[in-house]
Amino acid sequence: MNSDCPPKKFKRATGLGLLALAVSQLCFVGWLPDGTDRSFRSRIPRQMRPELKKRALHQKQTLNKDRAIVAKQKFLTSQMIACKSADAVLKVIHGGDLPMAELSEINYVTCIHMIAKLHKTANSTSLTSQRPFQEILEQSCACLRRPDVQARSVANWLWAIATTRDSIPELKSLLTPAIQAISRQKVQRMNQQEVFNTLWAEATLYTYCPGLRSDLDIKRVSDLVVSHVMDIEEDLNIQNLAYGLWSVARMPPSISSLREKLLPFLLSCCQRLLENEDRVELDARFFKAAIARLVWSLSLLDCKDQAILDRALYIFLKETSDRGLLPHIDMVCAYAKLGITKEDLLKTTAELPWKLSTLRNWDICAMTFAYQELDPHQQYAGFQAKLRAEVERRHLSQQQVIQSQYGYEEWN
Repeated sequence: MNSDCPPKKFKRATGLGLLALAVSQLCFVGWLPDGTDRSFRSRIPRQMRPELKKRALHQKQTLNKDRAIVAKQKFLTSQMIACKSADAVLKVIHGGDLPMAELSEINYVTCIHMIAKLHKTANSTSLTSQRPFQEILEQSCACLRRPDVQARSVANWLWAIATTRDSIPELKSLLTPAIQAISRQKVQRMNQQEVFNTLWAEATLYTYCPGLRSDLDIKRVSDLVVSHVMDIEEDLNIQNLAYGLWSVARMPPSISSLREKLLPFLLSCCQRLLENEDRVELDARFFKAAIARLVWSLSLLDCKDQAILDRALYIFLKETSDRGLLPHIDMVCAYAKLGITKEDLLKTTAELPWKLSTLRNWDICAMTFAYQELDPHQQYAGFQAKLRAEVERRHLSQQQVIQSQYGYEEWN
């Protein structure tokens, strides 16, 4: 045996040592200096940790699933908005791919909002007896009780309750949680439309659902709304000004924030807006109705601000299309309530191409009342004669004619 040749045991030990050294270099190439807080496992190269790949794959699958659910939620919302009847809204929910628990807050509030908007197209009993409707109500209540419920959703739920009133009494179960959800933080997050919808809903329920007055927490909600409205930097549009003035007129005079703060503020906004008609930015289909609603609200407040009334009438009469006949009834009746005669309004209204047989009973009575008050000398005797003939044909009484001055809802 050659004495220079190392023994086999030595060769084996040397080989094992070199192998161990190679493995240590491979595994701990990312070794950090002492004192770092990385764990031993975190020093292993990422390609040697298959569980991380599994976790990343799971997260990606979850994200893709969430995106698919959100896409389906948005699609359901668009389908409900396109519906033409309340029953169709529920069919969208019932026939959708998502179970009720996976619908979003926007889905729930859109469903209730559209049902309220289309409630005259449905039979209330058959609508509310359907299981999807009951489940939507339960989920809506749950959403309203969550601290993270959106301010927009609260305003829309309140609008739906006020719009349906007694037509769908089941919606009243949402009133208490909706009122409780109104906080200073929520109101401050509402835009102009939402905050005025909230005020309008309070005034509507106070006026037409007296049994609910104790649930409305009127003073607290009114104070929050008034504080926010007066901080809104953008100009108030004519429609919201009308809603605001109507709400002030309908709410109890004892709410000082409404009469002493909000009313002067709204009147000042009206004057500024009407002075520059280019700022009256509304769709032409609703323009005349908004002006008429504004003047009607002033008549409820017995407000005879000549500058506002004259400017409103001037802008109103500039729109000469025949599309907006009905707003003339509100306008002429409002001026009659205020005892202010405007010859141009009486003349324009009398010369419109009315089809009296197609009007509601209140419309006929309101115009008859207005011309009785504002045209005692029978300058428009021909038009008055037509109105009187229609009153007699429908067997309406003089008492009904007089009562029409208080408004369509009250007249009925």
